[in-house]
Amino acid sequence: MSGRSWTMNAAYASARSRCTIPIEAGTDLTAAWKDESVTSTVKIWGQPCRVELRTSSGRWSTVLDRARLEDDLTLSLIEFKHDWAAFNTEKARRQVWLGQLAAEALGAKYVREVRSSLGTNTFIANCEFVQTYRFVPITIRQRYIAQDLLDSLGTVSLGRLADALASDPANGMAVVCAMMVHRIVSIDLDRKISRDSAVRAVPPLPDFIPGLFDALEKPLSRAA
Repeated sequence: MSGRSWTMNAAYASARSRCTIPIEAGTDLTAAWKDESVTSTVKIWGQPCRVELRTSSGRWSTVLDRARLEDDLTLSLIEFKHDWAAFNTEKARRQVWLGQLAAEALGAKYVREVRSSLGTNTFIANCEFVQTYRFVPITIRQRYIAQDLLDSLGTVSLGRLADALASDPANGMAVVCAMMVHRIVSIDLDRKISRDSAVRAVPPLPDFIPGLFDALEKPLSRAA
């Protein structure tokens, strides 16, 4: 397994991953919006590695679309397609087979995702809205204000928090969205985002967060 080669058709700049994520399809981009927004996603790697299998009949290879680390430390290897029928081609079945072998070797989950499996139209629209503010700067003062308000009330409306963070409500909402990208707060994404949306604090992460290459090295050290 190697992370040195991929073909990049487009790119998505991620604030959460602090890197540019290779994007090749619409489902891939929609999933990037979701991964950038939901607080259960800690880190993502676009096209993280190439999987190769050499057999007596030849060499088979595929480049995984994404690796995702969640807040419960679950690592997933992901293949994206437009719809479920696209997984039924000979090439796609070979991709799935190689991806499953890689996931098993790494102790990871292998996940297939299509546009319809990522969430409702409202949920995806909310994710797109939140991530558009991913690079809005957050001051230390704003962090303390949000923390104090959420510690005292538990849940607040987006409008109330936005008003506390900035004199301009639009600027305050942009800061709240940026805080969600940075896993400081969580906005309810199941209903269309408005000033009435519920906002909560995000629980702290474990002290140790493994990286992608930590997972890659574990099976090799066990085998040795």
